[in-house]
Amino acid sequence: MPSLTANLSRDIALCNKPLKSSGALIIQGDNEESLPMDLLMILDMSGSMQGEGENILRETVIFTLDNLMRPDDRLAIITFSSGASVHSDWMGPDGSPSGFNASGGTNFGAAIKEALSFLGSRGNDPSRAGIALFLSDGHGQAANDDKVRTITEFGFTMHTMGVTSGAQPLHLQNMAELAKGNYFDAPSFNDV
Repeated sequence: MPSLTANLSRDIALCNKPLKSSGALIIQGDNEESLPMDLLMILDMSGSMQGEGENILRETVIFTLDNLMRPDDRLAIITFSSGASVHSDWMGPDGSPSGFNASGGTNFGAAIKEALSFLGSRGNDPSRAGIALFLSDGHGQAANDDKVRTITEFGFTMHTMGVTSGAQPLHLQNMAELAKGNYFDAPSFNDV
């Protein structure tokens, strides 16, 4: 079974400030008998992600396809801003998603709703390891807690990353906790 390793270092919490985590999230197969991975990337393409955020997400997707996926692994991408949509359906390591354009508001609720719809329409396959990565700068309204919890019912764990140097982690930390995942602070591509 693929292993998921989180190496976190925590900063000191300041009064009335969220506790930020930084570190590494490593997804690695341990042998030829490990389950194939389904990786669902949920990417914030709102206006606040223009420039730095767009570049980090683009580089992350390319790096994931080129370096982290085994032949039986699959990647799907959901993008969101004011609304959300499936950007790329399940693809293998040789897949090539279309480009990204950041604009509009930030609707976490629409992103979670689209992720649940996507997972619901593709079925729950216990023969695959399911991981969702929610990457955003955190500038948005919180998603419905019960809907975020529902991600685990599809056999997925959702981890969140606060990308860009101005990431606001509060909602992202909460979503990761509800979906049995971890929050990571990733202000640059090298941190992702």
